Amino acid sequence: MQKRTTASSASPVLILTSQAARILNVAPETVRVWEGSGRLRAVRTAGGVRLFDLADVQRLVEQRDARALLGRQPSVPEPARAADATVLEAAEAGR
Repeated sequence: MQKRTTASSASPVLILTSQAARILNVAPETVRVWEGSGRLRAVRTAGGVRLFDLADVQRLVEQRDARALLGRQPSVPEPARAADATVLEAAEAGR
């Protein structure tokens, strides 16, 4: 279940926990922990499924990359960037 942001709509592109985990190159459980700690925000469907704003996930990737440049944390590997592109393509296809 994904939504596409358009010029006429301020709706964010929402992605599943598994998609966020793939982009961040972490386990889905890590994404859930980060949501619980406030590091990532999620909305819940009526059935309790967590949905994350793709822009928030991308910001977290950028923050991690910036920290890596300062030598504090490893960068997000290229496979995670490829997964990010896959999610974006899927979101655009579902317009």
